[in-house]
Amino acid sequence: MTSDIYLGFFNFTKFVMWRDLDPESWPGGAKPEDHSLLADLLAPVEEALAESSREEDEREVGGLSIRRVNHVMDADASQVVVIERVRAGKNLVVEGPPGTGKSQTITNLIAELLAAGKTVLFVSEKMAALEVVKRRLDDCRLGHACLELHSKKTNKKSFYDELRRTIEAQRPSGVSQQSDFDKYESLKEELNGYTEALRQPFGKIGFTPYKLYGMREGARRHFKARRHFKAIGRKVPPVKLASPQTWTESEYETAKDLLNRIASVLPELQPLKDNPWRACAPNAFTQSKVVELLEQVRECVGGVRHMLGMLGKLGAELRIPPATGPRELDDMRDAAGIVAFAPECGYRVARSTESVKELEERCQAAGEPWAREVIEQLKEFGKLRNRLGRLFLPDTLDQDASLLRQ
Repeated sequence: MTSDIYLGFFNFTKFVMWRDLDPESWPGGAKPEDHSLLADLLAPVEEALAESSREEDEREVGGLSIRRVNHVMDADASQVVVIERVRAGKNLVVEGPPGTGKSQTITNLIAELLAAGKTVLFVSEKMAALEVVKRRLDDCRLGHACLELHSKKTNKKSFYDELRRTIEAQRPSGVSQQSDFDKYESLKEELNGYTEALRQPFGKIGFTPYKLYGMREGARRHFKARRHFKAIGRKVPPVKLASPQTWTESEYETAKDLLNRIASVLPELQPLKDNPWRACAPNAFTQSKVVELLEQVRECVGGVRHMLGMLGKLGAELRIPPATGPRELDDMRDAAGIVAFAPECGYRVARSTESVKELEERCQAAGEPWAREVIEQLKEFGKLRNRLGRLFLPDTLDQDASLLRQ
């Protein structure tokens, strides 16, 4: 056991509040735990804990008449629901991070209760919160209805002056706002109709337009975030669905499953523009059709191999390079056409190394009647030789043209 002495400075400002929490300070039947407000806050029933959804809040707010709303600041649906709960006598706690509109809600709540002829006690641990709400009420011309009791500037004289100012304040003159109310009610009904239409299930699948628009925007942002399309200057093409309003949820899930399967095999098929099946669009594949397709593919492969073999022989006979593409096939076709339709020419003449002029002089010296015909054939041969030189290899003319026709 040690003998110690501890000295300290203590703030007893809140000591009175601490004593109020002592159950022995209260008479029987009137203790803090017996108060309905504390019971709702510390031991709420299950119904009080149930939170409404955003859609339910908006429906409740949409049913309010503009004539019975006395808001002095902007408020969203969740804030209006809080005000209506308080007006109905409910006890509640409103929480949220800074900047979520709590002081605005308090300002609107005070204005609503003042319009209902009630008094409001607004307390706060921090003076800054009191000043924010008081400043908002001053901006809305409701500052004269406030009495500051704990301001640093408050003293006996200013307290009396504040009371006198409030008592002597004149009631504001009433202005007819019937036309404004009618206009606001019309706009409210139009907006409520729009929001209600967004929540109506669409087609057999039961999706709402709100959800469908969300799905579309999600897809748009997904592809926008992919830099591939922007890098190649390509836009995502719109896909039109046939009668989507007739789809059931089962058909929708089936379509999603098919898309996922396509996405899983797509990397194996790229690039699609070079895929040999890119021009095919079969309706459905059964096992019998698969067998039939395989047989046709085998026949097609056999035909292609036979054609390549014939082209190889033709190229060897014509002394031209083998065809490797459509352009080379066209050249081979032209060359074969020239050989097929060329005029008859003796093999010895075709292989002669003498010039046409020298052959012409020899034919004339021979004095034979067939000399003129030979000369004409030689001239035609010269033209063909020049044309063949542009299509065939140089040694092609060493071949027997009569053999090529066979």
